[in-house]
Amino acid sequence: MTAATLIAMLLQDPPSAGRPATYSATSLAMRLGTDWRGQAPTGIELGTPTESGTESFSSAGCDVLWTAIDAPVPDDMEQMARHSRLWPTDAPGPTNHARHTIVMVRSDDPDSTNLRGLATLLTQVVTSLIALDDSIVAVLWNPAEHLVLPAAFRELALADLPAPVLHAWVAFNVAPDPGGNLTGHTRGLRSLGLMDIEVPSTHDTPQALLDRLRGLTQYLFDNGMTIKDGDTVGASDRERIVARHLPSALDPEVTVLTLIDDRAGAKKRGFLRRG
Repeated sequence: MTAATLIAMLLQDPPSAGRPATYSATSLAMRLGTDWRGQAPTGIELGTPTESGTESFSSAGCDVLWTAIDAPVPDDMEQMARHSRLWPTDAPGPTNHARHTIVMVRSDDPDSTNLRGLATLLTQVVTSLIALDDSIVAVLWNPAEHLVLPAAFRELALADLPAPVLHAWVAFNVAPDPGGNLTGHTRGLRSLGLMDIEVPSTHDTPQALLDRLRGLTQYLFDNGMTIKDGDTVGASDRERIVARHLPSALDPEVTVLTLIDDRAGAKKRGFLRRG
């Protein structure tokens, strides 16, 4: 297994008068201790700033690095804002941000499998940086490819950790399909060692489809990747939803958990049934 890395980006306006453009490892370590009493990273060893301005610290075998870049993120922020369920529908995307900070958490231990621990550490760091920097206008959680308002990210993290921060770590996407039904998928589970979920087509309502994606995501968080190819999933005996391990419709090189409605299938027993 190769080293694991998780990345988030902080989109920023120019710094306020009298505020620094970035924050030192010392400042961040102090803020982490304030925000995460009883949960703060332990054994912090501060790194030496690089010539390019990268700050860092290490904790429990993980490295945390952040670099301020004096340029906006080149991706289409307006489109990301429209697709994000953690961005207000009546608010424009952060298209006018002037700079951004890349925040990275990595473990160089080839045997490390604690991906949820990496996500937790990255979440803590981003949450504390939000408290330190009032110029942050958006958080881009890269594994899920979605935008989150800074205040919403901080509120979710402080409320949920040490449990998984479901809605910050995972994007839940629902849209019409060409046949007039709905399609849906998650993004972000793969970075946590789980399969993302895709629903090619369903007669469900948008809310029912979202509830299905969220419920199954929570099940995977609680139980791990225990849903096998051919298992059926559902909340009642009337449902015949078969889970298949198939190439993603969005990226065929990635295997996802594809949910297929099979109402003519065998009778379901309980929440999960092997087909």
